[in-house]
Amino acid sequence: MLPGEKRRIPKWLDDINDPLAAIRTALFLAGAHSEDDKVRNYLNLAEEQAFSIVRIVRHLVHGGE
Repeated sequence: MLPGEKRRIPKWLDDINDPLAAIRTALFLAGAHSEDDKVRNYLNLAEEQAFSIVRIVRHLVHGGE
């Protein structure tokens, strides 16, 4: 990591996590309001994959050094 990049990590995390949180919330709400089981399953899958991205980012920042 280049000098100066490490202190920018919190900003990068916010830049990634804020949109992901909005996406996950939208997926959850869409699933909660859907009566179609197939649609809910697809939305749950998408929410799980979005959370996978959150875990990967956390690992890269906190555990990847």
